[in-house]
Amino acid sequence: MIIYINDGDFMKYQSYNKSKIKSQIKELEELYETRKLKSIKNDIEILQELLTDDNEEVFPVPYLFKDLLMDDSMYIRKHQAFINDINKFASLSKIMKDLEYKYIDTWNIPMSSLFSFVHDFYNSLDKEIAKYFNRIFKERRNNFKLSNYRSCMLTIRSLNYSYLNVERGDTITVYLSMVHEYAHAIADAYLQRDTLTSDKYPYVEYFPLLIELLALDRLNDVFYDLEDDTTIIKKEKLNLMLSYAKDISIESYYLETLNSFKNKKDTINDLKNMTNLSRRYFKDMFSTIAREKLTYLIPYMAAIESYYQFQEDPKLAIENAKTIIKLPRAKEYRSILDKLDLNLNEHSQEFATDVKKKILKIQQN
Repeated sequence: MIIYINDGDFMKYQSYNKSKIKSQIKELEELYETRKLKSIKNDIEILQELLTDDNEEVFPVPYLFKDLLMDDSMYIRKHQAFINDINKFASLSKIMKDLEYKYIDTWNIPMSSLFSFVHDFYNSLDKEIAKYFNRIFKERRNNFKLSNYRSCMLTIRSLNYSYLNVERGDTITVYLSMVHEYAHAIADAYLQRDTLTSDKYPYVEYFPLLIELLALDRLNDVFYDLEDDTTIIKKEKLNLMLSYAKDISIESYYLETLNSFKNKKDTINDLKNMTNLSRRYFKDMFSTIAREKLTYLIPYMAAIESYYQFQEDPKLAIENAKTIIKLPRAKEYRSILDKLDLNLNEHSQEFATDVKKKILKIQQN
């Protein structure tokens, strides 16, 4: 049985505080009259969109297939420094092969208790992180929304104010989405960046993915009967990232084919003839653009290393995480990991093996 946040709690948080948004628009319009900054105008437009309750996709897919190939090729070339690491990570799919076990949620608490749990989790991590979190969290009646849209976070930079949208779902998934989006808001608050995209800040998903791993462990510490659920969630996220790694490895190897600008059918036929993979595989591969895969994949690999560092020295791991959060744009985005002793793939096999061991134990029971 899958248990969801009850309808009463959903109704309380199904929209942002419209009065708050309107007052912010008015404040920024007055500010724009005196300062005429493009950033202020952009923030006004974002707030106006929030009033409509519309949520755009974070990664819009290029309309033409040849544009998709160009986009994939460009982003893979930008991340050539990580290709060997990605290839090694992709090989872990052998460990996870044939591990089929569906996630069944067994945890049900009111939304108010869920907020309290997220609050206590963040306040236990680090004083500086807690300061940023509490500033955002206290506005939850105004800036937090449960909806049927994909989870996301938006920051109104002119006001240093964040809005969080969490996709409605089963309880643990909502919990993880909450800690994930709050992590985005915290990371954004550190630097007040012009934009949080993988173009200018390649570790945009790093802190949220690390927080997810730590938050799952916190559930195991507090509730005695959730380890099966949290293990299955780890398995599902790991399998997704391994599939991303495999896709990127293949696209990287066959970049010249991607650059030939053939139509979709011919490109897939070429790739099928070069490999032992099916047409269905390549249709699925092209359904998610490389930009989105790399935005999550590389930070996830780094998050695994930070997760193990946290087991040894929590304070050091959090300080290193803050260093990555504060990294200005894409500067040193590869070498910073070595400087912080976060060596990609040092613990990835151990992580996958541990997940597999626990899944096999669940299957036996």
